[in-house]
Amino acid sequence: MGRLSGRDVFSMHRRELLRRYLLLSPLLPAPMCGYSDRPFRDLLRTMGAGLVYTEMFSSEAMVRGDPRTWNVMDFKGEEPPVAVQIFGSRPDLMAETARIVVRHGAAIVDMNLGCPANKITRNCCGAALAETPDRAVAVAQAVRDAVPHVPFTAKIRWQKNNGALDLARRLEDLGVDAIALHARTWAQGYGGSAEWEWIARLKEKLHIPVIGNGDILTIEDARRMLRETNCDAAMAGRGLVGNPWLVRHAAQAQETGNFFPELPDETERIRILLEHARLMRLHRGPHGLIEFRKHCVRYISGLPGARVARVELMQVTELDQLRETLERHFGSLVPS
Repeated sequence: MGRLSGRDVFSMHRRELLRRYLLLSPLLPAPMCGYSDRPFRDLLRTMGAGLVYTEMFSSEAMVRGDPRTWNVMDFKGEEPPVAVQIFGSRPDLMAETARIVVRHGAAIVDMNLGCPANKITRNCCGAALAETPDRAVAVAQAVRDAVPHVPFTAKIRWQKNNGALDLARRLEDLGVDAIALHARTWAQGYGGSAEWEWIARLKEKLHIPVIGNGDILTIEDARRMLRETNCDAAMAGRGLVGNPWLVRHAAQAQETGNFFPELPDETERIRILLEHARLMRLHRGPHGLIEFRKHCVRYISGLPGARVARVELMQVTELDQLRETLERHFGSLVPS
């Protein structure tokens, strides 16, 4: 047998690391802009998440030292492993950003090639960058070269005329270690239904792990995706908002084989709401409870009196005020 090159050794080491990381969590939490912050990741850890993802960071803003970006780069000192998602369209800035996030503790560098938001795509980033494959590959190559020892993954969306398949193969060839596919197109955004068949088609074409994403709201959804697509891991995004125990149920299902776990009662929902709010206040200060409002409405969704309570909860700025408002509307459901 010939001697392994340095590149081959790095590749074997990275892919073994990635394999271990993927085994830590039966259900991966997706990187979600505005949601996957440190408090939410800490909460998911208590639910059993082994691997967590940050929200995406702008390479241009990070390299130029933008204070807002550095203030939300909140994974420094966090319990590993953390996958850090970055976006941009310039190879040099993306390469430098990869070096920065690795220095600050990123276990995985994830490249966003799927965000459909106009503020991202109008700068040829996210899903727009994926539609210019030569440029996307050049950016990915720069990142791969910048951090050869760290697992590097990419998150993409489906493209017409098999564009996603072609791009994914090129990314695999240059050394990307796994591909996550959100099974919707750029035009769909987050509407319509995810086409899991596209995940299956991608899995057939690649040798590296494929992570399926789209329309996972229950543990049974995750099981069906794994069975129907043969993907290596399932990833949930919006299905975790107001429902972080989905991660815990995934771990329990893996251990027991029960894919229809008992849902948390109303008291447990309020308890987790309060814990999440506490973490937001701890990490974000007073503004944290303002940011928490988008989570709060999801936690109380479906509870008796939620519609009336929501109006008051949207005005809350302190933990004591939050508890008092919950007690006024939900009474005995609020744990002491």
